[in-house]
Amino acid sequence: MNQLEPLISTVTAYCCGPSSLEKCPIMQITLEEERMRRQEEERMRRQEEERMRRQEEERMRKQEEERMRKQEEERMRRLEEEERERQEDERMRRLEEEEERERQKTGLAHLRIVLVGKTGAGKSATGNTILGGEGFKEDSSPESVTAQCEKQSGEVGGRKIDVIDTPGHFDTSVTIEKMKGELERCFYMSVPGPHVFLLVIRLGRFTEEERNTVKWIQDNFGEEASTYTMVLFTGGDQLRKKSVEQFVGESVNLQDLISKCGGGYHSVINDSDSSANPDQVPELLKKIEEMVKRNGGQHYTNEVYQKVQRKIEEEEERKREEERKKKEEEMKKQEEAIRKREEEVRREEEIKREEELRKIEEERQEERRKAEEETRKMEEERQEERRKMDEEMRKIEEERGKMENEREKMEKKRSRRNWFERLFNL
Repeated sequence: MNQLEPLISTVTAYCCGPSSLEKCPIMQITLEEERMRRQEEERMRRQEEERMRRQEEERMRKQEEERMRKQEEERMRRLEEEERERQEDERMRRLEEEEERERQKTGLAHLRIVLVGKTGAGKSATGNTILGGEGFKEDSSPESVTAQCEKQSGEVGGRKIDVIDTPGHFDTSVTIEKMKGELERCFYMSVPGPHVFLLVIRLGRFTEEERNTVKWIQDNFGEEASTYTMVLFTGGDQLRKKSVEQFVGESVNLQDLISKCGGGYHSVINDSDSSANPDQVPELLKKIEEMVKRNGGQHYTNEVYQKVQRKIEEEEERKREEERKKKEEEMKKQEEAIRKREEEVRREEEIKREEELRKIEEERQEERRKAEEETRKMEEERQEERRKMDEEMRKIEEERGKMENEREKMEKKRSRRNWFERLFNL
């Protein structure tokens, strides 16, 4: 009996001692894993919040930089426009001052001439005759050789001369829109303005179209242009013995046309041999100079030129605006690409993170399953041990009962013997 008491006390302490779940080693492992899992989730959540915060700060920073960049571009654009306007004003002022000085020195040092007329009148040949060269392309074809405005420059009699040749203004192959565009190019080439419009007419080919030429000039160059216009006859060699004055005097229509022009008229013979008519160009330039003096020494100017300047500025502004919009569109595309890439990276990170969490969760579940399996086995072993202990206890109790019965029997025998001994002693 005494030998079994330590075993009984050990089994009792093991089976009946503190057995709460908190003090179970397996449960403690499970709780620790759960705590670590929560800590990991909290850490991942904080990292995600920090990443989102940084992305938002980066987005706000980019927006602010873009706003500042646009403001700076707008400021620089305005400064460039102001500087360009100032430079243009300064250039025009200097040009006018230079022209005024040259005018005071030599009368008319720089002459700008615009040739107008219908196709085949000889405008290109006239330009070559004035400049004494072959800068303009000539052709005897009835179709227009000059498809667009062309400018040639040279020096004649000590003065610089710019000659601008224009397409035939009644050329059916040239659309109205194209003709307007060429007129604007003519304005641009003769900036700050021409001194004379030479209306080129071939002698012997005076038609209704040529009678309406002055009106065409006024419609396209403004009412003031007629005071800066001079009629220039070509093909004077075809008059034979008749002079140009006689030819004009015989035509009422020609007289009416010339009366509308402030510069009168002149005639030239466009011959490759300039030595045959050496005085025709100097006389023409002299008549032009006299006309300029009658016009107060000023060249032709009109709001059309201002309109051209405005159109040039508007075109430059439009190009800048298109460039700016193009850059903005490119930046938007880049930002969109960056945003998509960030979104893809974020999704990839989320997928990767979810995969990692899933693996962690699977590992935890596997560990939990193993722990539960281990706990179940330990519980079964404990129950088996308890059953064995109960069986041992039952056997011990049975043994104790037997021993008690033996002891009682022995006590009864001893009592009976003592009773008999006392009885015999009596």
